[in-house]
Amino acid sequence: MRCSRIRRTEARLLVALALIGAPSAAVAQQASTDEPRARDLFHEARDLMASGRYAEACPKLEESQRLDPGIGTQFNLADCYEHTGRPASAWVQFLEVEKTTRAAGKLEHAARARERADALAARMTFVVVDVPDASRVPGLELARDGVPLEPASWGTKLPVDPGTHELTASATRRKPWERTFDVPVEPGTTTIAVPVLEDDAPPPPPPSVPQTVPPPPLLLPSDVGAAPGRTQRTLALASGGAGIVAVGVGLAFGVESLVAHNDSAQQCNAQNACTTQDAVDRRNDAVRFGTVSTWTTGTGLVAVAAGVTLWLTAPSRAASPSALRITPMVGASRGGVMTEVAW
Repeated sequence: MRCSRIRRTEARLLVALALIGAPSAAVAQQASTDEPRARDLFHEARDLMASGRYAEACPKLEESQRLDPGIGTQFNLADCYEHTGRPASAWVQFLEVEKTTRAAGKLEHAARARERADALAARMTFVVVDVPDASRVPGLELARDGVPLEPASWGTKLPVDPGTHELTASATRRKPWERTFDVPVEPGTTTIAVPVLEDDAPPPPPPSVPQTVPPPPLLLPSDVGAAPGRTQRTLALASGGAGIVAVGVGLAFGVESLVAHNDSAQQCNAQNACTTQDAVDRRNDAVRFGTVSTWTTGTGLVAVAAGVTLWLTAPSRAASPSALRITPMVGASRGGVMTEVAW
């Protein structure tokens, strides 16, 4: 008799809490298109819970709470967590419901949520993340199952559901660290110690390979003295040949200039006043061709003179091969590699 009365009272509380959350959500999100979907998910989850299918109901309640938060949805979600072996998650949700309803003056609902939370206390499992002083390197960040852990929670008993969890640690210029651990179903506390993270030093540079600088090409004894003379005579011939070509081009332009001048002479006076446009164009051609002729001829004459000078000043006799001895010496100096040739 008493049990059935408690069940009926709890059912009424669940419905009442759902109704408490609905108006507040409707006021906050009157134009929200998520509210109908959230309401459908809530009713689907309640039907599943009534059939004992809590594992299927919890995800629907989570999505409903995300779309349209409400006290009733949160209370049912806590109840669902409790029935699926997640006492820590249920405990946190019941305490949140108590806090919200008490602030709203719904003391009966707050008392019921507190009662459910207290009933879970004996079944709670906790984890303590121990971070010794030596491990608290600059920039240290911890996360449990991807959720950051603030420094204030380090070394504190934190409620956690039974099962497999992952703890990760990272810091500036340190190698990341991670550990997977299991929390048993039996009530108790699991302690995980965070080690000192290893330095993440950059890899050492590859060993330097000494660069071998080959000595400059040496002049063979048979070529010493003869090579400078041949080179200078080659330059003399090139300069003289280019000069002769330039003089020839200049003379050709000079002839063209004279022809153009003669063509326009009959129609232009001494002051370059011409009677026809053709005469003007020919007079302009004469001036242009004359300018090109002057510069090209002058440049060619200079090149010819340079060629003659190079030819006349070139050495006429090579030094005797037996009179020279070349000994290359390569060594290091402050400016790099030093090469010497001893004669």
